[in-house]
Amino acid sequence: MSSLSPVVKYHGLARRYLQRARFLMRPLLNGGTLGGREKVLPVENSEVVAGALRGVLGGDHRYRRFVRQLASPRTDGLVHFWQSTVLDTVEAKRGLVLPRHADALRALLPPLPEPARLDVRDVPAWVCIDELGGSCPVQAHGTAGSWRWYFRARHNDWSLGAVRGHAEDPVAACADSDTTFYVEDEYGDMAEDASYMDLDEARFFIVRELTRLKQSRGLDIPVE
Repeated sequence: MSSLSPVVKYHGLARRYLQRARFLMRPLLNGGTLGGREKVLPVENSEVVAGALRGVLGGDHRYRRFVRQLASPRTDGLVHFWQSTVLDTVEAKRGLVLPRHADALRALLPPLPEPARLDVRDVPAWVCIDELGGSCPVQAHGTAGSWRWYFRARHNDWSLGAVRGHAEDPVAACADSDTTFYVEDEYGDMAEDASYMDLDEARFFIVRELTRLKQSRGLDIPVE
């Protein structure tokens, strides 16, 4: 049987000091590294980890994807390879020692904010939603004053087109003009998020964009 090195015999196995609900500061290579354990910071510093991850990932969009995928780790419970690579970079830049077990890492991070939603009872009277439902895509259509509109969400984006009167089809709207209104935006963090958008979220986007239409073309949409 191979013998343990003198350093391991002196300090004991490193895993004895690892805690799931903590992250560790990487010890300096001088100043008494062999003199004691690594410093454990309290979980209240989770914002430090979240900020470091956002910095390496390049913003909120990829950070949300990183956090959401912690709920679907590898079969052994560890983070995926691309996530581990990100953690390696964070550790090298910030001197942190972060867990590679998905549940332990998720426990360190603050919860993601809830998306904006709108209940059907809160739709203003001047917005008429004739139909809203489905998946792949989620679709809706209706009217707002003299405008007819169409909403569609699929893959990782959503769009809303509207036309004034009956001369044009809102499904075909793809740009702004005197008689058309069009907006689109990215949605979600994982593949096909928009295809299964929550209907309360879709309702929020619809009313928000029709409100913008009302404010810019107010004479065409009656005041409540």
